Amino acid sequence: MNALSSVPSAQAFDPKHQQLKTACKEVEGLFVSILLKEGLKNQFDDGRAGEMPGKDPLQQFAIEQTARELGQQGSFGVADILYRDLSPLL
Repeated sequence: MNALSSVPSAQAFDPKHQQLKTACKEVEGLFVSILLKEGLKNQFDDGRAGEMPGKDPLQQFAIEQTARELGQQGSFGVADILYRDLSPLL
């Protein structure tokens, strides 16, 4: 069970906690996007002269959408850690 799904019931309906959960998931999505873009940077070189690999807008969109979905799922646990550390500050 992760920190985002095991929130005490009083916090589950608190708008501040809901906003924090959403923000933590978005940060995880951004983090995963950076990892994917760096990791796949040279994989998209299709040989077109003068163009940087991985700069195709469709490829960038696919990477960003994949990262966003992984962030929403909490696949890497970054959102859980952020929420656990930041929720006591609310």
